[in-house]
Amino acid sequence: MRAATVGTVTIHRDIPDAGSVGNLAGALHYLMGGDPLAGAVARSLSKAVPSGRITFKEITALCGGGAEDAVLVAWKWRLLVPVRTLKSHEWDDRMLLVESNEVYEVPNIVRFLVEDALAGGGWKPDAALARLFRVMKEPRWERMPRVIRRMRQRSKGYRIDGDQIREVCCELGMGDRMDAMIGGLKGSGVMSPQMAARAEMARASSPIYEMNPSLFVD
Repeated sequence: MRAATVGTVTIHRDIPDAGSVGNLAGALHYLMGGDPLAGAVARSLSKAVPSGRITFKEITALCGGGAEDAVLVAWKWRLLVPVRTLKSHEWDDRMLLVESNEVYEVPNIVRFLVEDALAGGGWKPDAALARLFRVMKEPRWERMPRVIRRMRQRSKGYRIDGDQIREVCCELGMGDRMDAMIGGLKGSGVMSPQMAARAEMARASSPIYEMNPSLFVD
């Protein structure tokens, strides 16, 4: 049993068998379209997942001269997120630095994905989403994979606004759960508000969110 925090809620979940970094590397190779850095990212995530954090110094010990590239790729896929911020905890407010004492954290949904992949389950976003929302006590957790897939279909470049999310929720019988669901999606790292898109948000009269690209094998 391992604990993770989503917003202000601590959730406890059963952990799959430890498995191997090779399993995770294969799953990431598939997600990343054959990126040769998949192995380095796998080693970093395997080290980071138990505590939820890892330092650049630790990544360097695992990846040597490829540490910087591994961090950049992991950040691109939102597998690792810099802890250092300018003001808020939103992704576009994070400061990506590659220095010895820098710390990166693993979004909670990525921890679920990595645990399953280490155990040989492959990169299975639907299973990870269902497991995450089940342990978060979402009463309709089994609908969440479909909700996220539908949101991805409506998004442009992984960006979606609040009105589009409302439409998806209403279509899939989650309209009454929308506010709680959005809080869970943000807290678990499935998506993050895009504060840099204020002008666009003003035109849309609705918040804009960035969805985590690691959930989608396009």
